[in-house]
Amino acid sequence: MRAARTGKESTGFFRIGEASEVGGLVLGGDYCAEHESGIEELRREFGISSKAPPGIERYRISGLSSRSALVFCDRPDLDQSILCCSHPSNVAQLVGKPGITGGLATRHEGFDLVVADRVVAFLPTWRDKDDRVRVLPVHSKAADREAWKAYNAGIIGAWSERSFMVRALGEEARRDLEAVYNAFLGCDIALSTTRALTPFGRGGLAIVIASRIQPADLDRLREQDEDRDLLDATFKATGLPARFAERRGTDPLFGPNAKPAYFGIGPAWTREFIERRKADPAARPTEDDLTVWLNPMEQRHHNFGWFSVDSLRRWFDGEGPVVKAWVEQQAVGNLDQSEADGMSLGP
Repeated sequence: MRAARTGKESTGFFRIGEASEVGGLVLGGDYCAEHESGIEELRREFGISSKAPPGIERYRISGLSSRSALVFCDRPDLDQSILCCSHPSNVAQLVGKPGITGGLATRHEGFDLVVADRVVAFLPTWRDKDDRVRVLPVHSKAADREAWKAYNAGIIGAWSERSFMVRALGEEARRDLEAVYNAFLGCDIALSTTRALTPFGRGGLAIVIASRIQPADLDRLREQDEDRDLLDATFKATGLPARFAERRGTDPLFGPNAKPAYFGIGPAWTREFIERRKADPAARPTEDDLTVWLNPMEQRHHNFGWFSVDSLRRWFDGEGPVVKAWVEQQAVGNLDQSEADGMSLGP
């Protein structure tokens, strides 16, 4: 689990409607593998159907698997509370209460790992195979400075593709976090990665009270889902997702049985297609209307960034702009040719 960051997309509660009721909370995203991976495991644990039609039902929880525990703990004497979802043994370590079982657990009145100089708690990351809980002092070099800044806003948290933790500080934040917890118990929560200005069209983890979403926002959500379905279908038609699924694992540079591998990959529409569709809403896309963000493994040998579909196909052959060695060879070749032609590439 990695700390939720502040910035353009801040970590905090948000309010809805004229009554200014708490509508949920957002844990800001970071540019790291834990956040780039999405929240598919969380969706499975909370029984969210990926086959639901576009709209709110595609994000609404239906329960919680016994493999995970959701626990709310309150400490009025410290004016703090915690909402945590992870493997039961991880949650038990964090709140200091043995015997926590999976599912939508009951409320606990205390937690033991709160001390004055420790405000950032991290459960194991997606790479960890054990049940260690790491609690970092705020003065430690390893502590997340952005998360510490969020402390002053009344909320601090962390999340990954399979878990999350939120700590609320102050009476109002504690009350808002309890409202979110009660919505979990009633399966009145929608989980999603937020639509932010990131390569994947997502930023942080949004935990939203479904019954409080405004009608206009529901319509906008449905439209976004319909557009995303078209984008995914267009990317799937290129054959790349199936090819990566078959070969994902190692790297084209390391032998005849090597395979491309990545931390994250995600398609988006090109600017040209976006403008064309504004003029003609019925315009149908082709693979040339896609640009794909790639965050590859082995970045000593590979470039990250936006690539065309054709460039990703060439990656399987160990060439093209993804492969650093190929790019360097092209640069050397251009230099040699320029020298032969009596040309200069620079001052």
